[in-house]
Amino acid sequence: MKRITCRIIIACAGLLVGCAASLPPTELIDARQACSHASASPATQRVPDALLKAREALALAEKSFRDDPNTSRTRALAILAYQEAKHVEALAATASDNAVTAKANKDLQTTQTDMVKQK
Repeated sequence: MKRITCRIIIACAGLLVGCAASLPPTELIDARQACSHASASPATQRVPDALLKAREALALAEKSFRDDPNTSRTRALAILAYQEAKHVEALAATASDNAVTAKANKDLQTTQTDMVKQK
């Protein structure tokens, strides 16, 4: 009976280890979320080239995970993909801010011109 119980425990432990090996590292999960968030932001219109670069970085990390899930290379590529996605969001925010500033400057110039005409 002890041998059967021991074998069952060893088999279950082996299954748990096998399942854990196929789980993506947290770095890859974070990169997926960051790319998804960037893809749903104004980045698609404001900085599409940068967004494409982030998606390509994520694709490399995903390929590395499929090829060999438990490597530092996979984690490093995922970190790079995460950083690319965050950079995209920052670029999109800057582009949006610049557009708002440009519109405000144009409106100011129009108002000043109208004021000069009224004198």
